Amino acid sequence: MSLVDGNDLSEWEEGLFDRDNENSVSLLFRLLWIFTQLRAEGIYVHLNEAGRPFGVFSDIAIGRNRGSASQTFSGRSTVCYQYGRYLLWLATGGDEGTPSAANPYSGVYASKHTVGVAADIDCSDYDRLDYWAERAGMKRAISSEIWHYEIYRDADPDIDFRPFSKIVTAVFGGGSTTAGEHSAPFDNRTPEEKEWDEIMANAQDLLNALGSIAALLGQMALDDSTKNAGILRNYDDEKGTNVASALIYPDMTAVRLNSTMDVTALELAHVTAYGLQPTNYDNSDIAKRFPGQMDRKSWQWFWWAYPGKMIGFFDDDFPADMRPSVDGKPKGQ
Repeated sequence: MSLVDGNDLSEWEEGLFDRDNENSVSLLFRLLWIFTQLRAEGIYVHLNEAGRPFGVFSDIAIGRNRGSASQTFSGRSTVCYQYGRYLLWLATGGDEGTPSAANPYSGVYASKHTVGVAADIDCSDYDRLDYWAERAGMKRAISSEIWHYEIYRDADPDIDFRPFSKIVTAVFGGGSTTAGEHSAPFDNRTPEEKEWDEIMANAQDLLNALGSIAALLGQMALDDSTKNAGILRNYDDEKGTNVASALIYPDMTAVRLNSTMDVTALELAHVTAYGLQPTNYDNSDIAKRFPGQMDRKSWQWFWWAYPGKMIGFFDDDFPADMRPSVDGKPKGQ
Protein backbone atom coordinates (compact mmCIF):
# COMPACT_ATOMS: atom_id res chain seq x y z
CA MET A 1 0.00 0.00 0.00
CA SER A 2 1.63 3.25 -1.11
CA LEU A 3 1.37 6.20 -3.45
CA VAL A 4 4.07 4.54 -5.55
CA ASP A 5 2.25 1.32 -6.45
CA GLY A 6 -1.24 2.80 -6.17
CA ASN A 7 -2.65 -0.07 -4.09
CA ASP A 8 -5.19 0.26 -1.25
CA LEU A 9 -5.38 4.05 -1.35
CA SER A 10 -8.28 6.08 0.02
CA GLU A 11 -10.26 8.72 -1.89
CA TRP A 12 -11.66 12.11 -0.96
CA GLU A 13 -13.36 14.06 -3.75
CA GLU A 14 -11.13 13.22 -6.75
CA GLY A 15 -7.93 12.80 -4.72
CA LEU A 16 -6.02 9.71 -3.59
CA PHE A 17 -4.46 9.53 -0.12
CA ASP A 18 -2.26 7.04 1.72
CA ARG A 19 -2.92 6.58 5.45
CA ASP A 20 0.64 5.24 5.92
CA ASN A 21 2.23 8.31 4.35
CA GLU A 22 2.51 11.15 6.89
CA ASN A 23 2.76 13.75 4.13
CA SER A 24 -0.39 12.44 2.46
CA VAL A 25 -2.40 12.45 5.70
CA SER A 26 -1.17 15.96 6.51
CA LEU A 27 -2.18 17.07 3.01
CA LEU A 28 -5.72 15.79 3.57
CA PHE A 29 -6.04 17.71 6.86
CA ARG A 30 -4.79 20.90 5.22
CA LEU A 31 -7.12 20.57 2.22
CA LEU A 32 -10.12 19.97 4.47
CA TRP A 33 -9.33 23.16 6.40
CA ILE A 34 -8.67 25.23 3.25
CA PHE A 35 -11.83 24.03 1.49
CA THR A 36 -13.92 24.73 4.60
CA GLN A 37 -12.73 28.38 4.65
CA LEU A 38 -13.39 28.88 0.94
CA ARG A 39 -16.84 27.28 0.98
CA ALA A 40 -17.79 29.41 3.97
CA GLU A 41 -17.09 32.41 1.71
CA GLY A 42 -19.32 30.97 -1.02
CA ILE A 43 -16.37 30.15 -3.30
CA TYR A 44 -16.45 27.05 -5.50
CA VAL A 45 -13.51 24.71 -4.91
CA HIS A 46 -12.95 21.10 -5.92
CA LEU A 47 -10.04 18.67 -5.59
CA ASN A 48 -9.07 17.21 -8.97
CA GLU A 49 -6.04 15.19 -7.88
CA ALA A 50 -3.82 14.56 -4.86
CA GLY A 51 -1.68 11.43 -4.71
CA ARG A 52 -0.51 10.12 -8.08
CA PRO A 53 0.81 6.55 -8.43
CA PHE A 54 4.01 6.06 -10.40
CA GLY A 55 2.47 3.68 -12.94
CA VAL A 56 4.35 1.61 -15.52
CA PHE A 57 6.49 2.80 -18.39
CA SER A 58 3.98 1.65 -21.01
CA ASP A 59 1.68 4.41 -19.67
CA ILE A 60 4.00 6.93 -21.37
CA ALA A 61 2.94 5.79 -24.84
CA ILE A 62 -0.74 6.01 -23.88
CA GLY A 63 -0.36 9.65 -22.85
CA ARG A 64 1.84 10.44 -25.86
CA ASN A 65 -0.72 8.91 -28.24
CA ARG A 66 -3.69 10.86 -26.84
CA GLY A 67 -5.06 7.97 -24.79
CA SER A 68 -7.12 8.55 -21.65
CA ALA A 69 -5.97 7.88 -18.10
CA SER A 70 -8.50 5.02 -17.91
CA GLN A 71 -6.40 3.15 -20.49
CA THR A 72 -3.30 2.96 -18.27
CA PHE A 73 -2.28 -0.27 -16.58
CA SER A 74 -3.90 0.87 -13.31
CA GLY A 75 -6.82 2.65 -14.96
CA ARG A 76 -5.94 6.06 -13.54
CA SER A 77 -3.58 8.98 -14.09
CA THR A 78 0.04 8.11 -13.28
CA VAL A 79 3.41 9.83 -13.33
CA CYS A 80 4.33 7.90 -16.48
CA TYR A 81 1.04 8.79 -18.18
CA GLN A 82 1.44 12.49 -17.40
CA TYR A 83 4.98 12.42 -18.79
CA GLY A 84 3.55 11.01 -22.02
CA ARG A 85 1.10 13.91 -22.13
CA TYR A 86 4.05 16.28 -21.68
CA LEU A 87 5.81 14.64 -24.66
CA LEU A 88 2.58 15.18 -26.61
CA TRP A 89 2.63 18.87 -25.60
CA LEU A 90 6.17 19.17 -26.94
CA ALA A 91 5.31 17.34 -30.17
CA THR A 92 2.25 19.53 -30.88
CA GLY A 93 3.88 22.82 -29.96
CA GLY A 94 1.64 23.22 -26.94
CA ASP A 95 -1.67 22.55 -28.70
CA GLU A 96 -2.31 19.29 -26.83
CA GLY A 97 -1.11 17.57 -23.68
CA THR A 98 0.17 19.15 -20.50
CA PRO A 99 2.84 21.89 -20.27
CA SER A 100 4.85 20.25 -17.51
CA ALA A 101 5.34 16.84 -15.92
CA ALA A 102 7.83 15.04 -13.73
CA ASN A 103 10.28 12.80 -15.57
CA PRO A 104 9.61 9.23 -14.33
CA TYR A 105 13.19 8.27 -15.12
CA SER A 106 14.36 10.52 -12.31
CA GLY A 107 12.97 7.91 -9.90
CA VAL A 108 9.70 6.79 -8.37
CA TYR A 109 9.45 9.98 -6.31
CA ALA A 110 10.02 12.33 -9.26
CA SER A 111 6.55 13.81 -8.77
CA LYS A 112 5.48 15.67 -5.64
CA HIS A 113 2.10 13.98 -6.09
CA THR A 114 3.79 10.65 -5.36
CA VAL A 115 5.66 12.10 -2.39
CA GLY A 116 2.22 13.03 -1.05
CA VAL A 117 2.60 16.81 -0.78
CA ALA A 118 0.86 18.07 -3.95
CA ALA A 119 -2.73 18.68 -5.00
CA ASP A 120 -4.42 19.94 -8.18
CA ILE A 121 -7.34 22.20 -7.27
CA ASP A 122 -10.15 23.78 -9.32
CA CYS A 123 -11.37 27.05 -7.80
CA SER A 124 -13.50 30.02 -8.83
CA ASP A 125 -11.27 32.47 -6.95
CA TYR A 126 -7.57 31.56 -6.95
CA ASP A 127 -6.62 34.73 -5.07
CA ARG A 128 -8.63 33.56 -2.06
CA LEU A 129 -7.30 30.03 -2.51
CA ASP A 130 -3.77 31.46 -2.44
CA TYR A 131 -4.55 33.23 0.83
CA TRP A 132 -5.97 30.22 2.67
CA ALA A 133 -3.41 27.82 1.17
CA GLU A 134 -0.56 30.03 2.38
CA ARG A 135 -1.95 29.96 5.90
CA ALA A 136 -2.03 26.17 5.71
CA GLY A 137 1.58 26.02 4.54
CA MET A 138 0.87 25.46 0.85
CA LYS A 139 1.54 27.46 -2.30
CA ARG A 140 1.53 27.28 -6.09
CA ALA A 141 4.74 25.59 -7.17
CA ILE A 142 4.54 25.34 -10.99
CA SER A 143 4.17 28.59 -12.92
CA SER A 144 2.46 26.93 -15.89
CA GLU A 145 -0.14 25.20 -13.69
CA ILE A 146 -2.40 27.61 -11.79
CA TRP A 147 -4.13 24.62 -10.17
CA HIS A 148 -1.04 22.92 -8.67
CA TYR A 149 -0.34 23.49 -4.95
CA GLU A 150 2.30 21.92 -2.70
CA ILE A 151 3.06 21.78 1.01
CA TYR A 152 6.24 23.71 1.68
CA ARG A 153 6.18 24.57 5.40
CA ASP A 154 4.32 24.02 8.67
CA ALA A 155 0.81 25.44 8.83
CA ASP A 156 0.22 28.62 10.84
CA PRO A 157 0.33 27.69 14.54
CA ASP A 158 -3.15 29.09 15.28
CA ILE A 159 -4.87 26.61 12.94
CA ASP A 160 -6.67 23.79 14.75
CA PHE A 161 -6.94 20.69 12.56
CA ARG A 162 -8.50 18.49 15.23
CA PRO A 163 -12.13 19.14 14.16
CA PHE A 164 -11.35 17.31 10.92
CA SER A 165 -10.05 14.13 12.59
CA LYS A 166 -13.38 12.30 12.29
CA ILE A 167 -13.57 13.06 8.57
CA VAL A 168 -10.01 11.85 8.03
CA THR A 169 -10.70 8.70 10.01
CA ALA A 170 -13.78 8.05 7.88
CA VAL A 171 -11.82 8.60 4.66
CA PHE A 172 -9.29 6.00 5.73
CA GLY A 173 -11.94 3.56 6.83
CA GLY A 174 -11.35 3.66 10.59
CA GLY A 175 -8.30 3.60 12.80
CA SER A 176 -6.53 6.69 14.05
CA THR A 177 -3.91 9.15 12.89
CA THR A 178 -2.01 11.98 14.57
CA ALA A 179 -0.74 13.70 11.44
CA GLY A 180 -3.30 16.49 11.80
CA GLU A 181 -1.83 17.61 15.09
CA HIS A 182 1.39 18.73 13.37
CA SER A 183 3.43 17.94 16.46
CA ALA A 184 6.63 17.65 14.38
CA PRO A 185 8.08 20.14 11.85
CA PHE A 186 7.12 19.48 8.25
CA ASP A 187 9.71 17.30 6.52
CA ASN A 188 9.43 17.20 2.73
CA ARG A 189 11.83 14.28 2.34
CA THR A 190 10.65 10.82 1.31
CA PRO A 191 11.64 7.86 3.51
CA GLU A 192 14.22 6.97 0.87
CA GLU A 193 15.62 10.52 0.90
CA LYS A 194 15.97 10.40 4.67
CA GLU A 195 17.86 7.12 4.42
CA TRP A 196 20.03 8.52 1.64
CA ASP A 197 20.90 11.61 3.68
CA GLU A 198 22.04 9.36 6.51
CA ILE A 199 24.16 7.30 4.14
CA MET A 200 25.76 10.35 2.54
CA ALA A 201 26.57 11.84 5.95
CA ASN A 202 29.19 9.09 6.30
CA ALA A 203 30.19 8.82 2.67
CA GLN A 204 33.43 10.82 2.59
CA ASP A 205 35.46 7.71 1.76
CA LEU A 206 33.21 7.11 -1.24
CA LEU A 207 33.61 10.69 -2.42
CA ASN A 208 37.40 10.44 -2.15
CA ALA A 209 37.39 7.23 -4.17
CA LEU A 210 35.65 8.96 -7.08
CA GLY A 211 38.76 11.04 -7.69
CA SER A 212 39.01 12.90 -10.95
CA ILE A 213 35.63 11.73 -12.27
CA ALA A 214 33.72 13.28 -9.39
CA ALA A 215 35.81 16.45 -9.64
CA LEU A 216 34.89 16.79 -13.31
CA LEU A 217 31.15 16.65 -12.63
CA GLY A 218 30.98 17.94 -9.07
CA GLN A 219 30.44 21.63 -9.87
CA MET A 220 27.16 20.83 -11.59
CA ALA A 221 25.73 19.64 -8.26
CA LEU A 222 25.58 23.28 -7.11
CA ASP A 223 22.54 23.89 -9.32
CA ASP A 224 19.25 22.47 -8.04
CA SER A 225 18.16 21.89 -11.62
CA THR A 226 20.68 19.05 -11.79
CA LYS A 227 18.23 16.94 -9.76
CA ASN A 228 16.53 16.36 -13.10
CA ALA A 229 19.44 14.19 -14.22
CA GLY A 230 18.89 10.46 -14.37
CA ILE A 231 20.12 7.00 -15.30
CA LEU A 232 18.08 4.63 -17.47
CA ARG A 233 18.73 0.92 -17.88
CA ASN A 234 17.30 -1.68 -20.26
CA TYR A 235 17.39 -4.72 -18.00
CA ASP A 236 16.40 -7.12 -20.80
CA ASP A 237 19.61 -6.43 -22.72
CA GLU A 238 21.73 -6.19 -19.59
CA LYS A 239 20.73 -9.66 -18.37
CA GLY A 240 23.64 -10.86 -20.45
CA THR A 241 26.88 -8.97 -20.93
CA ASN A 242 25.47 -6.15 -23.04
CA VAL A 243 25.56 -2.54 -21.84
CA ALA A 244 22.17 -0.83 -22.26
CA SER A 245 22.35 2.17 -19.93
CA ALA A 246 22.08 5.88 -20.60
CA LEU A 247 22.76 9.06 -18.62
CA ILE A 248 20.29 11.95 -18.91
CA TYR A 249 21.59 15.46 -18.14
CA PRO A 250 19.61 18.53 -17.02
CA ASP A 251 19.61 20.03 -20.52
CA MET A 252 17.89 16.81 -21.72
CA THR A 253 21.02 15.54 -23.48
CA ALA A 254 21.08 11.74 -23.26
CA VAL A 255 24.36 9.80 -23.54
CA ARG A 256 24.27 6.08 -24.14
CA LEU A 257 27.02 4.11 -22.37
CA ASN A 258 28.80 1.17 -24.00
CA SER A 259 31.20 -1.65 -23.20
CA THR A 260 34.30 0.44 -23.98
CA MET A 261 33.57 2.72 -21.00
CA ASP A 262 33.98 2.18 -17.27
CA VAL A 263 30.19 2.13 -16.85
CA THR A 264 30.19 1.67 -13.07
CA ALA A 265 32.54 4.60 -12.51
CA LEU A 266 30.55 6.85 -14.83
CA GLU A 267 27.24 5.98 -13.19
CA LEU A 268 28.66 6.44 -9.69
CA ALA A 269 30.06 9.85 -10.61
CA HIS A 270 26.71 10.76 -12.18
CA VAL A 271 24.88 9.75 -9.00
CA THR A 272 27.18 11.82 -6.81
CA ALA A 273 27.32 14.93 -9.00
CA TYR A 274 23.59 15.10 -9.56
CA GLY A 275 22.39 14.05 -6.11
CA LEU A 276 20.28 11.20 -7.47
CA GLN A 277 18.21 9.06 -5.14
CA PRO A 278 18.28 5.23 -5.30
CA THR A 279 15.34 3.68 -7.14
CA ASN A 280 15.94 0.12 -5.91
CA TYR A 281 17.00 -0.29 -2.30
CA ASP A 282 17.26 -4.08 -2.55
CA ASN A 283 20.40 -3.98 -4.67
CA SER A 284 23.89 -2.88 -3.77
CA ASP A 285 25.10 -3.09 -7.38
CA ILE A 286 25.41 0.49 -8.67
CA ALA A 287 24.00 -0.56 -12.05
CA LYS A 288 20.81 -1.80 -10.40
CA ARG A 289 20.47 0.52 -7.39
CA PHE A 290 20.06 3.92 -9.00
CA PRO A 291 18.59 3.76 -12.52
CA GLY A 292 15.04 3.69 -13.76
CA GLN A 293 14.75 0.19 -15.20
CA MET A 294 12.56 -0.95 -18.09
CA ASP A 295 12.15 -3.77 -20.55
CA ARG A 296 13.47 -3.63 -24.12
CA LYS A 297 10.17 -2.55 -25.70
CA SER A 298 9.70 0.34 -23.26
CA TRP A 299 13.33 1.37 -23.79
CA GLN A 300 12.89 1.49 -27.57
CA TRP A 301 9.64 3.49 -27.54
CA PHE A 302 10.93 5.88 -24.90
CA TRP A 303 13.95 6.83 -27.00
CA TRP A 304 11.84 7.06 -30.14
CA ALA A 305 9.71 9.74 -28.43
CA TYR A 306 12.56 11.40 -26.53
CA PRO A 307 12.65 15.17 -27.30
CA GLY A 308 16.25 15.93 -26.30
CA LYS A 309 19.64 15.49 -27.94
CA MET A 310 20.85 11.90 -28.04
CA ILE A 311 24.47 10.75 -28.27
CA GLY A 312 25.84 7.28 -28.88
CA PHE A 313 22.58 5.46 -29.60
CA PHE A 314 22.21 2.54 -32.03
CA ASP A 315 19.44 1.44 -34.38
CA ASP A 316 18.54 -1.36 -31.98
CA ASP A 317 17.61 1.27 -29.39
CA PHE A 318 14.50 2.15 -31.42
CA PRO A 319 11.45 0.17 -32.65
CA ALA A 320 12.35 -1.92 -35.69
CA ASP A 321 9.89 -0.21 -38.05
CA MET A 322 10.65 3.33 -36.85
CA ARG A 323 14.42 3.53 -36.69
CA PRO A 324 15.61 7.07 -37.46
CA SER A 325 19.01 6.31 -38.96
CA VAL A 326 20.26 8.63 -41.66
CA ASP A 327 23.28 7.45 -43.63
CA GLY A 328 23.92 4.88 -40.93
CA LYS A 329 24.05 7.46 -38.11
CA PRO A 330 21.74 6.99 -35.10
CA LYS A 331 19.32 9.69 -34.01
CA GLY A 332 21.04 12.74 -32.52
CA GLN A 333 24.47 12.05 -34.01
